[in-house]
Amino acid sequence: VADRSRVEKLATDLPQLLPAVQAAWKSLTLLLMDGCKITSERFFRGGHNSLLPFVFYFVLNPTPSPAEKRRLVVAVYVALMSGVFAGAEARMGTFARKGCVKGKPFPLDKLGHLVTVNYGVTSLETLLSRHLDLALNIAHGGITLDNNPENLQRDHIFPRATLEKQGIAPERTNHYANFHFLRGKDNLNKSDTAPNEWFKKPGDQPAYSDDDLKERLLTWDLLQPGQFPAMLEARTKLIHERALALFGMKAKDVDALFSRPKSTDEMLQELEKL
Repeated sequence: VADRSRVEKLATDLPQLLPAVQAAWKSLTLLLMDGCKITSERFFRGGHNSLLPFVFYFVLNPTPSPAEKRRLVVAVYVALMSGVFAGAEARMGTFARKGCVKGKPFPLDKLGHLVTVNYGVTSLETLLSRHLDLALNIAHGGITLDNNPENLQRDHIFPRATLEKQGIAPERTNHYANFHFLRGKDNLNKSDTAPNEWFKKPGDQPAYSDDDLKERLLTWDLLQPGQFPAMLEARTKLIHERALALFGMKAKDVDALFSRPKSTDEMLQELEKL
């Protein structure tokens, strides 16, 4: 009976709510494209369900300040990269209802703690490691190659087969810093060609210029044989820098999102789940 009453009330209120919801989706779309540099649905882990708390927030707060929009960019990446709301409608609904409040900032700290508790994310590095496509979107500064992200493939910069033969651990071989986006036809032509050779002759495409490599946070020196460890370290650092610039935050402040001390109530709740 209670559920039926709620449904009937929603049906009555819906016509009045729709304009605000439509405006909220439009605001979120602009935030995704302009602030987050996300231009394709391939980056949505959990589909649109993961975005619903942000729609709810925009309904309650239709004109956030520029500073608040930047915080929302961080929150979108934290939510999408972690997958915290993907397939978790109850968690998503509770978070939206209790966390998103009119006239108050988006609960970024609560989101960070939720991600830490459920997925063990403790830093920017562990966050980036959870979602390869979004990490590469950041690495590319917002992917625009051919303006069709759906058809792009992830490609190992240093070929996986070569690294495996050298005994390189899989977690290093498959680290996000050893990937870039590539057209499918170019990826087929690449095979296991060494990067210092392939980037000079990438199939039927022109050789990569210094600027092309810079866009991918690479240099010719880092592509030479034996330079995989140096490339991985240097490119990881540069991707971190691009992420921090996108978020408008310092590394220590991002890491602090995932290290908020637990309250006594939170610890008791977690114990009850064991």
